[in-house]
Amino acid sequence: SNLNNINRLIEASPIFSNEANRSPIEFFKRNCFLPDPKKNRYDRIHCGATCPEEYISDVIRMLKPGGKLITPCKHELLVFTVPEHLQIPLSIEDLQKVDRKVISTVRFGDLVIPTDFEILSAKLELEKIDHVSPSLPPSTYQIDLSFVPELALSPNQSSQSINLMNDEFSSNSNNNNN
Repeated sequence: SNLNNINRLIEASPIFSNEANRSPIEFFKRNCFLPDPKKNRYDRIHCGATCPEEYISDVIRMLKPGGKLITPCKHELLVFTVPEHLQIPLSIEDLQKVDRKVISTVRFGDLVIPTDFEILSAKLELEKIDHVSPSLPPSTYQIDLSFVPELALSPNQSSQSINLMNDEFSSNSNNNNN
């Protein structure tokens, strides 16, 4: 697995070990041609099979500024690098500024591309979710409690402390009523 390879590399290379400890590595396995519900942006994308030329710009758009796409395309292994100064999302003009470098001549198997129907269905499903998901305002719990001095929070109190205070407040109120 990728994590086993990373762990072996950390053990074998002190330089890599220092870098890995400063910025942990995460792996995501997904179909890059279908919309990402989380709209993630990536530092690096590696395609394990030949990417059709007409889809490369879509994959590049998923990179962060400074990000790299490593992919075979036709018979070349390519590295695309998004310049640091470009703003996300990338415009058509920005895509022209992405650096393209040929690493070597290769032969990979073809990627399985979803049908236009599958891509459109996934996009419509995401739009539907976006439109029906309620947008909740931030909690006013602490502000509301600040109006009751007995329940006011100090900055180090947790919500667990609040529940205890509520119980104590309720029992004190009950005792006062007896």
